[in-house]
Amino acid sequence: MSIITPPIRGSLRHHLIEQVIDLISSGALQPGDRLPSIRTVSERDGISRGTVVVAYKDLESLGYIEGKERSGYVVKEGVIRQDSGSVGGTKCRDNALFAEDELGALCRRFAVANRLQSHDTATLSAHFIRKTINHFYAHIESNARPESGAALQHDLKKQLARYAKLTRGISCQTDSMVVMASQQQALSLIAHYGKTRNANPSIILEDPCSPHVVHLFTSLGYEIINVSIGDNGLDVAAFPDRPVDFIYTAPSYNFPSGIAISHANRVRLRQWSEQQHALIIEDDACCMPQNGQVVTPPLQPVYPAHPLFYLHPLGELIGNSIDLSLLVAPPDLIQPLRQLNALNGGPTAMINHQLAAVFLGSHYLIRCWEKMLKVRRRKFWLAVEGLRQYDPQLEYRGSPHAAFFSFTLSSGPLPAAVAEVVYPLALFCRNPSPIDTPPRYVYPIGALSINEIIKINAGLAPR
Repeated sequence: MSIITPPIRGSLRHHLIEQVIDLISSGALQPGDRLPSIRTVSERDGISRGTVVVAYKDLESLGYIEGKERSGYVVKEGVIRQDSGSVGGTKCRDNALFAEDELGALCRRFAVANRLQSHDTATLSAHFIRKTINHFYAHIESNARPESGAALQHDLKKQLARYAKLTRGISCQTDSMVVMASQQQALSLIAHYGKTRNANPSIILEDPCSPHVVHLFTSLGYEIINVSIGDNGLDVAAFPDRPVDFIYTAPSYNFPSGIAISHANRVRLRQWSEQQHALIIEDDACCMPQNGQVVTPPLQPVYPAHPLFYLHPLGELIGNSIDLSLLVAPPDLIQPLRQLNALNGGPTAMINHQLAAVFLGSHYLIRCWEKMLKVRRRKFWLAVEGLRQYDPQLEYRGSPHAAFFSFTLSSGPLPAAVAEVVYPLALFCRNPSPIDTPPRYVYPIGALSINEIIKINAGLAPR
């Protein structure tokens, strides 16, 4: 019997994820049960193997299944089931990770977040990639000693330091960096470091923010303190009057509102964190470098000596296939992170490091960068002008260089032409948001082509 039914709407990957979650939560699949193999699902249900692989990986990251050597994927112990209200055979606690009726909403939030973070990336030419990989393997095949992982890391860090200075004004030494395989892995490393400092850590999270971030810290047992995003960014005045271990913020470009924190709130944030001895996690993932133009600066170059973790992914520029992430911190914080970080060696990781280092040090960087920003600017202004022709009083927040922006209409319903592609901001809010009145919507321009935006605009007749 097939484990999925034909999707009514949406991608096969997201539908497969939802179907497996439904089977697990209903008790049809029990902890330890083996899922059909990737090949079986692909051939039986007419889905590409790549789609099934990504869906299973997403389910694994969500904590529903786990990979077993020589056994494929099995349902993980401890998942929530609707039939008995149990977790791994024991009664659910009131503070269980997710209530049973939230499973569908959780899956939707993850799916929408992934779409919003889809973006145009610099496309490396096949010749460039082939030449770099062939050079790498030529060393191995000729029995010459290839560059060690440490040497590649050092070269990559030098290029990353140059890139960070060029794009975001950050001055950092190679000994203040850790290069991670992804932004989520970098956040996970910091979260585990927090557990070594305090067995019951707490963190202030922006509301709204990425569900991936919320899930990570919730799953590790952090006390979550939600603080709303207002018109001036993170509302520091709403912080609790007690010590907190971490503050997570995206001050230059909040996900998914596109709102930047004001200068006054930046000063308050630094002062509060000093008074309460809280560590700041600055996520700069959504703020696309803007090639020398006036930008909202990150906190790190303004407060370089402050106890702050700065995160910036390369996936925004290079693409998810080489989704390395830069983590910068003062020396007293970077050292314990290095001790926690288990370096993943092997040819694949080394090739990714070499590709990234060669790209960042080549003429391809500026050329690909400028081409990508040109496309983004055109898509952004096309989308804004289309909405303006429908509502001249349109209010929007965001940057012409990011993968999404948010907007509100002065009055009236959302037009049908755009309602099919935008998402309500409330989907990501854990509490009622002051910026969601009137309702605010998120426009995923990075996931749309120029022709798709033009087609949407054609359906936006003036009022």
